[in-house]
Amino acid sequence: PALLYYAGYLLTVDGANHPESFARGAQALNDALAAGYTDEAGDVYYYLFHSYYGQKDKDAAFLIKAKDALLAGIEKFPKNEKILDGLMQLYTSEEGVGDPADLVGMIDKSLESDPDNVDLWFGRGRVFYKLKNYDETINSFKKVVELKPDLYEGNYYLGVFYTIKGDEVNKEMNAKQYSSQAAYDADLKEVNAIYMEAIPWLEKALELKPEDPSSVELLKSICFRLRDEEGMMDKYTKYNEMFKKIQGQQ
Repeated sequence: PALLYYAGYLLTVDGANHPESFARGAQALNDALAAGYTDEAGDVYYYLFHSYYGQKDKDAAFLIKAKDALLAGIEKFPKNEKILDGLMQLYTSEEGVGDPADLVGMIDKSLESDPDNVDLWFGRGRVFYKLKNYDETINSFKKVVELKPDLYEGNYYLGVFYTIKGDEVNKEMNAKQYSSQAAYDADLKEVNAIYMEAIPWLEKALELKPEDPSSVELLKSICFRLRDEEGMMDKYTKYNEMFKKIQGQQ
């Protein structure tokens, strides 16, 4: 069955140059699933989606088959980013296939019966991120770290999404025309408070994965922005030195 999966994968990739390979890829992947094979990450469903999607110009029915492959995959592997990206691509580029918000409904329905499923919360956060609903993205990842406090990815991405939210609010602020310094200062305080929220999660991620360049670089950047806040200049100096050290080791 594993060989069927790899054959299906290779044929699906080959479909970009030889469209007839998509049909053969779909057959091999379906045969692998029928034989009970599923790769650890669930990518078999993502490649099955592509093998069907590559045939959509022959028959509109392949769009539905592509969607069904992803839905079957996301039910079993809610954390699989490829499957989530495939669903978002399908729902946003093909008219009438589905509403991206429907993905949230599917995940929330699964959470009703399995509220402590970290992968479901992770997937929920990813969908809301695609929908640019950063508050719900953050809420989802807060649940991830509540359930698994020592999960590096949960802490790191929670810090990242606070940073992204700060960037968006900052962009809105820069587009405004201010009539008073007081109004500007009030908005700046709000933006900085969002960035400040990112720091403890990124520091926790760094604690879990010492000298992680991604966490260190982001911490360095945020602390420099907040350098006028109490204690932030010291943190900037610390993370800047750490970042230089990591770069020197590479």
